[in-house]
Amino acid sequence: SDPKTWDALKVTFQYAAVSLPIFLLLPFALALLLNSKSLRGARYFQALFFMPFVIPFVAPLFAWAGMLNPQTGWINGLLEAVGIGGLNWLDDPNWIYPSLVMIGLWGIGSAIIINLAGLQNVPTELYDAARVDGAGWWGQLRNVTLPLMSPVIFYSITLGVIGVMQYFLVPLVLNSGDGRPGGTTFFMNVHIYKTFFTFQDMSAGATLSWFLFV
Repeated sequence: SDPKTWDALKVTFQYAAVSLPIFLLLPFALALLLNSKSLRGARYFQALFFMPFVIPFVAPLFAWAGMLNPQTGWINGLLEAVGIGGLNWLDDPNWIYPSLVMIGLWGIGSAIIINLAGLQNVPTELYDAARVDGAGWWGQLRNVTLPLMSPVIFYSITLGVIGVMQYFLVPLVLNSGDGRPGGTTFFMNVHIYKTFFTFQDMSAGATLSWFLFV
């Protein structure tokens, strides 16, 4: 019955609707590209995509905050060079979720490797049979790749949902967990953290944690 709880859930689901499709489709598409036989140096690209994932995320967050700064950030500098006015990435409710998604793409290397491992476990003879039957690239993807990748896709969806429901570090570091701008970053885990450690309401915080778990 707490309005703040429902607001936090609403914010969490809104961000999930924006971010989950991107965080699921983009790693899969990049894994398809890295699995292509015509791509040279695929192993080097795999390492480059995975390297950001092993870096502690707090340091890149401060780097991203600097890059997205509306006055001094180089992202706005590039946009102004092509005639697009500077955007207030982290303080505009219309741009905060694209900003968070952009920051989140820094760590998709793990999802790429998971999808790539699934793709490399698909038997090649099935693709040969599909080509004999006249299937092109799209036909092979729809009739061979996607059905055999369904366990990996389900696993990725599960991890994605868990990641969104546990979303905490980025809004805490960037906005101190105060929900700026306009309450759009007041995620469920931020609400639980505030309840526990700011308001010292341990019983309510424990109840919210069980609610999130369920």
